[in-house]
Parts: sequence; structure tokens; C-alpha cells
Amino acid sequence: MIKRLEKDGLACVSARELYDFLCFDGSHWRRWYRKYIIRNVFVSEGIDWSWRVPVVWGCRNEDFYISIPFAINLSKLEKTGMGDILSDYLNSFETGVVIPKFLPPE
Repeated sequence: MIKRLEKDGLACVSARELYDFLCFDGSHWRRWYRKYIIRNVFVSEGIDWSWRVPVVWGCRNEDFYISIPFAINLSKLEKTGMGDILSDYLNSFETGVVIPKFLPPE
């Protein structure tokens, strides 16, 4: 599942992890984040999302911190059911209620 992150004291998730979890085609990542994050007129940089540039194997990877409410909305883009599962999981971050089906195996 997607890891919960903290950015400036606010709960958020990685846009790249959300994208990968939803099983979108990896070759469309750049087009997807430009359309749904950067050029999205309904969200604001610094409030709903901010840049995150981790270095992996010496290479910079473009990624974003996205707020939990924004991540829930993005997860609903996926129409096969994974989006619904992810939406429920992300809602548990906001409410603080851990949904049993998302507990790690013992």
C-alpha cells in the first residue's frame, strides 16, 4: 500500500506511489502528472500538492507530495475498483480509523 508521509506537518502521499498503485501505464507518468497535478486549475501548489524530488540510483525522479483529500480525488480516476479500494484506504488516514482489510499480515 501507499505510505503516509508528512510535509510541513500535514499528512500526504507520494503521487508516484499513487500512480503506480493504480496500475496506470508507466510510460504515461509525465503526461498524467502534468494534466492532473500541475495544470489542474482546481488545486493549488503549496496547498494540495508540492514538489518532491527524490534521488534514486543517482537519478532525479519527479514526484509530488499530494494532500490526502486530493489523493482521494485522484484515486477515483481509476474505474476498475482499485480506485475505490485506495479511496477507502486514504480515508482511513484522515479519520484515523484503521480498516482491518488494510492491516499488514502478521
